[in-house]
Amino acid sequence: MDEEKWARTVELALQTGAITAEPDMRAYRDDLVIAAIQALAQEMPNLDASGKGWTPLAVTVRSGAQ
Repeated sequence: MDEEKWARTVELALQTGAITAEPDMRAYRDDLVIAAIQALAQEMPNLDASGKGWTPLAVTVRSGAQ
């Protein structure tokens, strides 16, 4: 887990009231995410859990949302 993103998430959670105190370092863990991604990979081998294969869609914006 990226330390800067962790710190930003904590900062936003504190600012918005989602949490009331900064978590201790025991909360900074990624073993659950790794286990979940591994389980998904076994269940759905074609799933792109990393987003590396993502490509944007071409969207045409039209007046009047039609």
